[in-house]
Amino acid sequence: MTQLELFPVQSDPLAPADPPALSELTEAQRARAGRRLAYVQALEGLPAGACGADAVPAAFAAVGREVDDVKWPSLRQVRRWQRLLRTSGGQVAALADRRRSVPARPRWAGWIGSVADEAAAQARLRPARSLSLLTQAALQRCREEALARGCAPDQVPAPGTLRRMIRARMRPPARGSAAPARQVFRFLHMSSGHPLGEVVVGEETLDIALPELDTDRVHLLTARDAYSGVTVAARLSTTEPDGDAVLGLFGARPAAATPEPLGVARLCLGLPDALLLDHAPRFRSESVLRSAAALGIELRFGPAASAGGAAPAAGLGQWLAATGAAVATADGLMAAVQDWLSRHDLGRSRRDGRTPLDRWQEGVTRYPIRLGAAAAPARMPGAGAGA
Repeated sequence: MTQLELFPVQSDPLAPADPPALSELTEAQRARAGRRLAYVQALEGLPAGACGADAVPAAFAAVGREVDDVKWPSLRQVRRWQRLLRTSGGQVAALADRRRSVPARPRWAGWIGSVADEAAAQARLRPARSLSLLTQAALQRCREEALARGCAPDQVPAPGTLRRMIRARMRPPARGSAAPARQVFRFLHMSSGHPLGEVVVGEETLDIALPELDTDRVHLLTARDAYSGVTVAARLSTTEPDGDAVLGLFGARPAAATPEPLGVARLCLGLPDALLLDHAPRFRSESVLRSAAALGIELRFGPAASAGGAAPAAGLGQWLAATGAAVATADGLMAAVQDWLSRHDLGRSRRDGRTPLDRWQEGVTRYPIRLGAAAAPARMPGAGAGA
């Protein structure tokens, strides 16, 4: 009998245990391991020298959209998964280990985020109200909404959690924290309870030369639904828009309308309950007030710099600069606007994983919109020029 048989080598008690087989894992653990493997493969698939500050987030973002992840991992996390996969001999089941993972945060329903958004907007519109009062009002609304939806009591956040959610929305974003292309999709909306309950009108002036129209400046007018975030109407013009142009976004045609060489990029056939406008004199003419009253639209005015007010449409110019799109003709500009609107409406929120178009479709199913006299039937916003 050899010495090896008398004194067998003891295994190291500190060595990591062998990972279980995939068949021994639960469905959630297998899904987690598959998602992590996709991020590791995306990192290893990058060309040599391309692991910079731009290539890695873009690769992780593509994987996150493919696997429908709300929050994407950091480069440090993926490196740790890569080492874990190598030490286990390439066994995918090793990626299901959660002992060193960051504790998962609870995912609240999308309507809770809307309540927090509304509370943050109310805090900016009414600075005299304290955060405690806003939290109490938001908590009461969450409880009422949960009761109406038949949700369990544990699906409503605690007062401290709701307070932190509201405070985070009141804090302005850090300068340079988001890329210009992603900054286009940043929109803090004040929920009005149903689609077209309140529509925020914004405008943007673009320095774009269009030789065929003999102009080097174009005005963009947008109407964004406060409930869903969908841009329900948009219009391009070579002249500064006025109140008649705003009502024209919803099918109202003044008697003395001048022809516009560019025109409406997206028309909304529904009528809003209220329009939030800048208090510029061109939006407050007597004819505009009479036309709005005849349509049953309430006009609300506020300074352009106020939160929740008629903020600039800001986004198309930044998006054109970020994507490097060259616009030299009126048709090219109209196509760029259509692409920008579609990308915004389909931009997935990192908070709840939903798009503005998802919120719009859910809202019009529960709350039918008010149609104008020219609507026959209403069209959904999204691809195409109608809203």
